[in-house]
Amino acid sequence: MQTFDFIVTGAGLAGSSIAYQLVKRGYTVLRVTSSARPASMAAYGILNPIHIRNVQLTWKASEIYPQAVLFYQELKSVLKINFFKETEIYHLLGSKDEAVYWRQQAETGMLGNFCTGDVENISGMLMNATHGCIKITGALYVDIPFMLQHLHQWLAENKSPLLVLEAEEQKWSYHASNVQMNEYEARFVIHCEGVAATNHPLWKNIPFRPCKGEVLTLQFNAPIPHVIVHKKIFLIPLSDGTCKAGSTYVWDDLTSTPTPEGAAEILQNVKQITRSSFIVKEHVAGVRPAVADRRPVVGLHPTVSSAAILNGYGSKGLILNPFACNALLEHLLNKTPVPVEIDVHRFNKRLQQ
Repeated sequence: MQTFDFIVTGAGLAGSSIAYQLVKRGYTVLRVTSSARPASMAAYGILNPIHIRNVQLTWKASEIYPQAVLFYQELKSVLKINFFKETEIYHLLGSKDEAVYWRQQAETGMLGNFCTGDVENISGMLMNATHGCIKITGALYVDIPFMLQHLHQWLAENKSPLLVLEAEEQKWSYHASNVQMNEYEARFVIHCEGVAATNHPLWKNIPFRPCKGEVLTLQFNAPIPHVIVHKKIFLIPLSDGTCKAGSTYVWDDLTSTPTPEGAAEILQNVKQITRSSFIVKEHVAGVRPAVADRRPVVGLHPTVSSAAILNGYGSKGLILNPFACNALLEHLLNKTPVPVEIDVHRFNKRLQQ
């Protein structure tokens, strides 16, 4: 047996981030993944402190937003790459009544320091801004595939090897004091497999509610704004002059295959934002590992003391990730209780079935 301190399964945002945090602290980490592309690679990459549909701060934003910004700034320094940029989001208003509601929410403090609720105008290619826009500050655009590519390289260079094994090639044995997988063993395994957890023997009874999302990359034939624009979907300018457009939300098709229906939905919404013609450069899809109560699942299994989970980010992965990683680290290393809202033990009855 080759021994590590931790085994981490999954090479997406959660698995790569927790591996980084452990390696940084001097622990040895074996990473295990399958050939399936992580859903993180299809994410549109916005860290947004405002829940636009509900016109209020994202859950626990005052606590987790600063953690998230510091984490990605740290990674930028460690990896020596520029994979994110601070930006603004302009939400296109649909009516005068919606404008009034945003102002009211801002006045009651529901939008924190990220939005004044004032109606503004934005010039450029926008078409449907009859009622003006609401500006959200403090957002980040994160190039997740670029970040993960370099993070994987950093981990490999810092003695955290990555094994690519399909599920049927992995032979697991869980014990009170350790876990074994094939010829490897560790004190803990941290499961970060995303949507694959819905079929995992230890975690399948968690009420996951996976949601498919599709994203297009578009090349416009006119200048585009240098800020993120939102109206039902996000239109995100990239450094190469293209734009990401998305995403969709589908619960009855959980494949990672892009669909004509998904593309049509996005393009219909794009045409509500701009008159500019464009061509589609890329079309990707991924399945978000969401949970029914819209909170991550973090912590140790109630009956298998060597197995932990870090999962269930849904569409808020970028802002939730550093908070959830830190909660799990404190729990495993210092026995600090996991915050009750994200503690996997809220599903103990299901997990003990």
